[in-house]
Amino acid sequence: MTFDAFTKGLLDRFRPALPEPFNSPGTYQIVTPFRRDYEDFLERHGYHGVRVQQLEGRLLLTDLPIDLSNGSEVHRALADYWHEQFFGGDEISLSFPMINRLVKLLLQENAYIRRALQATYPIVFLDEYQDTTYAQYDLLQTAFDGSDAVFTAVGDDKQRIMGWAGAMNDAFDQFENDFGARRITLLSNWRSHADLVLIQHEIARRIDGNVEAVQAQGTREIEGEVSAIWQFRNADDENNYLAEWVRREVQSGRVAPHDVAILIRMRADQVEGEIAPAFAARGLRIRNAARSVGEIR
Repeated sequence: MTFDAFTKGLLDRFRPALPEPFNSPGTYQIVTPFRRDYEDFLERHGYHGVRVQQLEGRLLLTDLPIDLSNGSEVHRALADYWHEQFFGGDEISLSFPMINRLVKLLLQENAYIRRALQATYPIVFLDEYQDTTYAQYDLLQTAFDGSDAVFTAVGDDKQRIMGWAGAMNDAFDQFENDFGARRITLLSNWRSHADLVLIQHEIARRIDGNVEAVQAQGTREIEGEVSAIWQFRNADDENNYLAEWVRREVQSGRVAPHDVAILIRMRADQVEGEIAPAFAARGLRIRNAARSVGEIR
């Protein structure tokens, strides 16, 4: 299960054990606040000296109950935000970062629940560990500190994609230090054949010059060229080369137009606008399968 599912399950089971006022009866709704929601809150409450990033950052890591003794405006804003989410509407509104903080408080205040949790999970396996956030790691330590649980963390720093959401910069180093872990490098790729592994290794070397070579265990099932890395001086060169390559492949009959796909990581609408002119100049039309029209995708 995910960290979020884990924490929500604990909250739903043991919420009455939280100290006041966080054990308020009644249902709650899960919310995913956007930047504009935080901006609206700060504006309504007159916190003009607090930035959205500050509020979000404190929401992720500040322990409950919030200590207001330092008089920080950010802490006052955070306390008011929690109060509004709990008591400002007909139903309590909680984001997953808030649930994380509530569950940490729950475990800190209830040794019985903490020991029961440790007895339930003597073995803990953490997958995709490179995307673990500081708040999730903090909760993990709170839950299992002093236990005899055996931990295994699996992941790859080069595949970390959640930095924007608070993923740790040194997740594996910290795990080794805190849990006395032994690092083992997995050197067999069971999904890819040799050509693809070679491509992957070239990319990995750009990220980490000391990366070890991986042994390909997959079987090549098609003929001809299957992969390549292209480098360009600028975006215009890239767009024109790509469009020309597709034109040649289609014109030669090696591939049908509807069998050509360009995969991108994000911002499909923006990429469409950048590459469409080069394709149009060669008589090719592209279709953006992820185009957004208002709220419709």
